[in-house]
Amino acid sequence: MRDFLREHSWAVVVSVLLHGLLVAGLVFLALNSAHRPPPSLQPLPIDAVVVDSQVLHAAQRAQAERAEQEAARARAAAEAQAAAAAKAEAAAADETRAAEEAKTAEQAKEVEQAKAAEQAKAAEQAKEAEQAKAAEEAKAAQQAKAAEQAKAAAAEQQRLIDAKKAAEAKQAAEAKQAAEAKQAAEAKQAADAKRAADERARQDREAELRRQLADEEHRRAVESGPLRDSYIARLRNRIQNAWIKPPSASVGLDCLVEVTQIPGGEVTGARETSYLGSSPMNRRISCLAAIGFMLFCSRTWAELVVEITKGQADAIPIAIVPFSSPEAAAASFDVAKLVSDDLARSGRFRTTDRKDMIEQPHTGAAISFDDWRRLNNDYMVVGQIQPLGQDRYNITFELYNVLNRQRLLGYQISANKPGLRLASHQVADMVFEKILGIRGAFATRIAYISVLGSLPHKDYRLIVADADGENPHVVMQSNEPLMSPAWSPDGQNLAYVSFENRLPSVYVQFLKTGERRRVSAQAGVNQAPAWSPDGKKLALTLSTRDGNLDIYVLDLGTQALTRITDDPGIDTEPQWSKDGQSLYFTSDRAGGPQIYRVGTQSGDKPRRLTFQGSYNARPRLSPDESQLAFVTQEDGGYRIATMDLRGRGDVQVLTKGHFDVSPSYAPNGAEIIYASRDRGRGVLALVSADGRVQERLVSSEGELQEPAWAPF
Repeated sequence: MRDFLREHSWAVVVSVLLHGLLVAGLVFLALNSAHRPPPSLQPLPIDAVVVDSQVLHAAQRAQAERAEQEAARARAAAEAQAAAAAKAEAAAADETRAAEEAKTAEQAKEVEQAKAAEQAKAAEQAKEAEQAKAAEEAKAAQQAKAAEQAKAAAAEQQRLIDAKKAAEAKQAAEAKQAAEAKQAAEAKQAADAKRAADERARQDREAELRRQLADEEHRRAVESGPLRDSYIARLRNRIQNAWIKPPSASVGLDCLVEVTQIPGGEVTGARETSYLGSSPMNRRISCLAAIGFMLFCSRTWAELVVEITKGQADAIPIAIVPFSSPEAAAASFDVAKLVSDDLARSGRFRTTDRKDMIEQPHTGAAISFDDWRRLNNDYMVVGQIQPLGQDRYNITFELYNVLNRQRLLGYQISANKPGLRLASHQVADMVFEKILGIRGAFATRIAYISVLGSLPHKDYRLIVADADGENPHVVMQSNEPLMSPAWSPDGQNLAYVSFENRLPSVYVQFLKTGERRRVSAQAGVNQAPAWSPDGKKLALTLSTRDGNLDIYVLDLGTQALTRITDDPGIDTEPQWSKDGQSLYFTSDRAGGPQIYRVGTQSGDKPRRLTFQGSYNARPRLSPDESQLAFVTQEDGGYRIATMDLRGRGDVQVLTKGHFDVSPSYAPNGAEIIYASRDRGRGVLALVSADGRVQERLVSSEGELQEPAWAPF
């Protein structure tokens, strides 16, 4: 009923208002008729007719009766109208009530229908719930079955992987044994060949010594006999008659003649080697008999010999004149020779042979620039060594431009006798920088691994030496493999991997005291340490529980590990950027070894850098970050290449060996040292950053591997 009233409230209100207005109108008409005054009786004009009073009263009564009748009729009409209105209102009320009852019935019917629909819907939902539950149960059963199948498949796959790894390990072990057997055979063959060569050399030396002794005895016999004086007189007359003195020569000009052999008093070769210029000395003939000899001396460690295999075509000609020294102890170490060797070894300079020097001045004032210019020298270095007492010396040297006679550099270095080698390297560094504008790196050091012997008696040594391979010192020695030496930024420490106890661990060793500590011995692989620029962290390659290799950063102060890469591929050989905000590394995530760069912040994504070739590994950054050196594969061989990081990423292959690996930049970025193979032996080699100069450091014994160049 309430719903009906809410829906039809406006119609009910209008109906009630209309009925009220109708009733009010009827009541108003009835009341108006009841209170209407009787019609006024107007006197009628009478034409002077006298009416009887009775007649008059009768007329008045009749008139009153008519008025009363009219009022009664009006009341009857009003009552009839009110009754009609009441009837109409009753009819309207009945109609409204009937409509409301009909609506109520309709609503009840709708409620019943809605209830029936809800019951049907609830039944449908219950049915669907039952069906969904049955489907979930079926799905859960199917998933459980799939999980069991996946578990079984994973177990089978793991079994296959384990079997494959076991087969690969066995194959690798067999290949290693075969390689070691081959290496042992080659080593034995090389040793036999060396012994045979040594025996032949010994026999040749003995024959040469016997010949020299015979020649010496014959020479002494000739000198002690009368033939010597007649020979010298004949030679003097021949030269005086044959030599035409130049017009510019003053009195006393000397001629130096080299006599190569005097067997039996006969001259088989004599040549003028130089003209010594003006001199107050009388004319003389110097007859020089050259007798060769061999000097054998023992060393406590294998010597590295520098061989320049490819030089610069436009090498700068320079003369390093022997330094004067009044002290025999200082003179026993030839400073000028080491300076000359350093500059020649760089491949950028062509040094003058001492036998071709026309004079040996020790100060700039004594230099005859015109004579040195005729020998095609652009620069020359002169110097002196003065004793200071208590085994200390001052090395004073000057660098001159021969063409314009300009003094470019003058410097003095103080050193004790053991420090003369380092001081000589420093002299070479200053000359190199003054002429080329590049800081020299001759006074720096290198670290490398030397392997002696053969299995099962191999001896591994971690060695630190001067940049030219001289002055080697054994830092660590072990019967188990040593690898991956890495210098700290200050050059005071070395990080390396040692397989002591047959397990790989990363150690840091303080070179000054030899103290070392193990910084990483995680289960599995620990390899390829690389120092951060601030020297407080190491980037490492570690293995996860499933054997996968990824890059981590180890805080040396707190021992906290931060994982940098997380990929199913092998990520290894990290190298820090100079700002310490990113790492270069090798990864096979794309199917083969390629070089990537990744930031050290959480969420950074690796970016691939190399796309040329199927093999690019072992990234090493140049000191100015303009180049990236790495190992690439070309024509079936492994070679050293560089990538331009500031331009278009151009790649240049620098070497042509078959197994050139482990590149490391010099601290000035001018050269790259790397490991190579030469006639079946491991050697160290150097190549300039532009590939124009190549050198090789060959050890008298052992295999040389994994070089690392120290910072300044």
